Amino acid sequence: KGYIEKFSISGLTKNPTVTQGDGSEKKPLPSVDIKVTKKMNGKEVTITSEDGSGNVTTRKVKVEVTTLADEHPITGKTIDVTVGDKLPELTKLVEIKDGNKLEKQPDLRWNGTAPKTDTVGVFTYERKIKGEYSDKSKNFADVTINVKPQKPVIDTNLTNLAGKKGQKVTVSVGSGIPTDAKVTTTVKLFDKNGKEIGSTTTINGGKAEITVDGEIPAGDVYATTTVKKPDEKTPKVTIQGFELTSENSDKKQATAPKDTQNPTITATADSLSVAVGQDLKIHIVAKDDVKVEEVPNANALMQGLGLELNELSSRIKSSQTTNTDKEKDFDLTVKNMQPKEVGTHTITFTVKDSAGKTGTAKLTITVKPAAPTVKPQNDGSVDVTPAA
Repeated sequence: KGYIEKFSISGLTKNPTVTQGDGSEKKPLPSVDIKVTKKMNGKEVTITSEDGSGNVTTRKVKVEVTTLADEHPITGKTIDVTVGDKLPELTKLVEIKDGNKLEKQPDLRWNGTAPKTDTVGVFTYERKIKGEYSDKSKNFADVTINVKPQKPVIDTNLTNLAGKKGQKVTVSVGSGIPTDAKVTTTVKLFDKNGKEIGSTTTINGGKAEITVDGEIPAGDVYATTTVKKPDEKTPKVTIQGFELTSENSDKKQATAPKDTQNPTITATADSLSVAVGQDLKIHIVAKDDVKVEEVPNANALMQGLGLELNELSSRIKSSQTTNTDKEKDFDLTVKNMQPKEVGTHTITFTVKDSAGKTGTAKLTITVKPAAPTVKPQNDGSVDVTPAA
């Protein structure tokens, strides 16, 4: 009833292939095996079929020959590694289209030598990975490797440094930092809250020395290394730059030194006795084994001499000659002693350290009335004018 009993294929082989038999709808008549080669791609094939009644049908088709490499190409990935790392297995560097449909996975190899990971940068390799399939077809994939800086190491022992100003912290950045003049390497320090507390772009012998902004805060401190290269524009193309940051360094804990001593303060005067109209000059030296926190000189002068608040800015001059954590020195001048201040005064100066401990020093000052003006006269007498 019209079922195919004979068909032939011509155009693929030297002689047409002919198949005869009793075909049916449920069991079509199969063709003989034809070995497909790449040379057959694009050829025009004539397929002729004949049913039991002698009816003949002819159809021309164009052959398209594909390979496993065409049907299951490999695509390279972009991966992140650290300087000195071993590269992952090649199966981790590519994706195979519909790879689960392959009876056998392609053999993956580097097309040439394997890339190195000894220098920080972004490296794109074209046709770097070769895949060879069971039908001997081949496919190539590009791969991009981001080589990040090594995890830095904080070398400086931060014990007893918390709360101190201007401290220098040394950080080792490891190997692989580019020396290209266009590349900038920045090493940063962060506190336990992730706030930057210092940085430097100077690297010498694989080490960076960072001067901390202000005081080192107590708690964990960590470092990072960032290597940056800007885009480079040429007349034809723009070469992409990069910015790669290391992992955070292991944390180091900054601790405050233990305060074992009370602070000390000394107060001396150029003269313990001054007259009305003269200046009173006092020198203060405050010291502590850890940190001098506060020296409230203005309060001491107000209380000791009975100065008014509105006199502080006009009559008191203060200059600091030493200003470190452990020592703070001051030169104080009380200008133009007033008649209301005539008498003996005891001034108590106080210092407080970072642990809340205090120390005091007392200075006793005598303010004398101004001396009268004595002017000799021609007749041998003197004219005495009392001080104002």
